Amino acid sequence: MPAWAMHLYTVLLEYAGGSYISQVSASDERDALREWTVSLSAQDSVGEVSDEVAAAFAATDDEPAQLDGLVSAWCASASAKNGLALVNIVLTST
Repeated sequence: MPAWAMHLYTVLLEYAGGSYISQVSASDERDALREWTVSLSAQDSVGEVSDEVAAAFAATDDEPAQLDGLVSAWCASASAKNGLALVNIVLTST
C-alpha cells in the first residue's frame, strides 16, 4: 500500500488490570488491529502478556465495531488467558 494511503491509529488496550497504549500505521481500522497484533509479539509492547494477547486477537475473526456516537473510533475484544482483552482503536491522523 502506498505511504499516502496509510493512516496513524492509536490503540488502547485494557487487560489484566493494565492499560497499554501504542500506535500503528494502517490503511483502515481492520488493518490497524492486524498490524497491532503482529507488533505485540515482535516488540513485546505490553510486557509479559504480549504473546497471550496477540494470540487471543489472532484467533478471533471478529472485526472492530464502530463506537456509537463517535467518529473514527472502534472497539474489539478477545478472550485471553487472564480474562477479557479490550481494545479501542482511534484514527489519530490521516
